[in-house]
Amino acid sequence: MGANSTTNYYGSVPPPVVKYYVQDKLKASRGLTFPIGASRDQGGFLSASTGHKKVTNALHQLLQTERGERVMLPKFGCNLQKYMFQPLDADIFRAIKKEILYSCQNYLQGASVIKLKVLKGNDIGKWGESSLHILLTLQMHEDDQTVFSEEVIIQ
Repeated sequence: MGANSTTNYYGSVPPPVVKYYVQDKLKASRGLTFPIGASRDQGGFLSASTGHKKVTNALHQLLQTERGERVMLPKFGCNLQKYMFQPLDADIFRAIKKEILYSCQNYLQGASVIKLKVLKGNDIGKWGESSLHILLTLQMHEDDQTVFSEEVIIQ
């Protein structure tokens, strides 16, 4: 530091390893916006999302994918289609909740499930199909600890 310098230095400069770690954490918090190509106007065909939007997109993708459907991740997803035409009693609702919680704990990054509610849709859904309404309350893992609710409809 020269005699004419007006810059004050406090603390120490972090080593390069810490800088790369912070940059990797920032890069890890980005994900693709789903469905792919839906927002060509904003961000292009493969636009990225962060934070709340990223978790919401990942949640919809996770719950609407059947296990074994993804080639490189055979355990990714939930087997919710098998419950669509079964009589929905307390045991079935518990099995559905267990399936969703297992998948969220293993594959949903960036948020934790605080509350989970599974409701039977109308007897006849939009196209004459039965449906499940899944209501989740999630808490982000980020510094602000944001809590938000999301609804996913399985048809």
